Amino acid sequence: MAALLAGFVAGLFGFLAIGKKAADRAHDARELAESEIVKTRFALGDELDGE
Repeated sequence: MAALLAGFVAGLFGFLAIGKKAADRAHDARELAESEIVKTRFALGDELDGE
């Protein structure tokens, strides 16, 4: 029973570590996307406003 519980706890911690890494990557990707949007809007300037 103790081995089963230890395996479960180890798996849970492993899953949480993977989840945190995935969340960090998603956050970084969102920041990069927002940065690229700002750069694109600046580069296109008035063309985005329909002028």
